[in-house]
Amino acid sequence: SIEKDKCCSPVLENLEQEFNVINESYNLVAKENDLIESNNGTKYFEVRTKYPEIELYEDESHPNENGAFLNACIFYQMMTDKKASDLIYNGEIEPKTAKKLKKIAE
Repeated sequence: SIEKDKCCSPVLENLEQEFNVINESYNLVAKENDLIESNNGTKYFEVRTKYPEIELYEDESHPNENGAFLNACIFYQMMTDKKASDLIYNGEIEPKTAKKLKKIAE
């Protein structure tokens, strides 16, 4: 049987814990695979505090389209050294929301 406490995300009780768990997860993957560390948790925290109307999750821990787009913008910038805000967005997310998320990714 699967031991839930070993494979499932913890219940997040506040925003600080949320961004710490996200950063720790991404940093662990980076460390174990000799990759550059990202600051996804910090960026999620910034969106959640500056733009609480922008929902980033489809449930308690998995990103929705907005969260996935923010992640993609962060990784795009890490891999290309180009600003996500310079990209032309052509997708299903509200254009104003996409613009905010691209800017925060910087």
